[in-house]
Amino acid sequence: MTSKTLVLIRHAKSSWKDSTLADFDRPLNKRGKQDAPMMGEILASKELRPEAFYLSPAKRSKKTAEKIAEKIAFPQHLLKIEDQLYFGGSEKIVQWIKKLNNHLHTIFIVSHNPDLNDLAAYFLGSDFFNRQIQNLPTASLLALQIPVESWHQIERGKANPLFYEYPKKYKSNLIKD
Repeated sequence: MTSKTLVLIRHAKSSWKDSTLADFDRPLNKRGKQDAPMMGEILASKELRPEAFYLSPAKRSKKTAEKIAEKIAFPQHLLKIEDQLYFGGSEKIVQWIKKLNNHLHTIFIVSHNPDLNDLAAYFLGSDFFNRQIQNLPTASLLALQIPVESWHQIERGKANPLFYEYPKKYKSNLIKD
C-alpha cells in the first residue's frame, strides 16, 4: 500500500506589541523571525519536499511559510492560502484534507492552535498525542505518514509519526551566560 505524508507546521512566535492590531494581522516577533528559518533548515535536512504547501491567510502564517519555503527551495509563488486553516476547526480541516487531489503525496500545512493540536490528536490518536506530544509549540513541525492510497481514506488514529521537531529542542543545547 502506498501512503500520504502530511507535515503540520505551527506558525512561528508572533508579536503582541501593537494591541491595536487584529489577531489576523499580527507579525512575527524577533524569536519567530529566527525560529522559522531555523525550522526550515531542519526540514530541508529531512529531504522531505511538498508537492503542495498550504497556509492560513494570517500574516504570521504567511511569514512562517515564506521563511520555510525559502530554506527548502519551494517556490513562494506556489504557496496556497486556504481560509479554513485560520481557526476553521479541525473537523473542517479534516474534511478539506479528504478532498485533496490524490496525485499529491506530500503536503505541508501552516496553521494555528488549537486546530493543529486537534489535527495531531486526530491523526495519531488522542492517547498517543497526549502521552508523547501534548502540545505543538510555535514553529514546531510534525510529519505524519498516513497509510492510505487516497486522501479521502484518512481515518482517526491511523497515522504514524515520522518526526517531531520544535525550536527549543535545538536551543536547549546552547550554552547560556
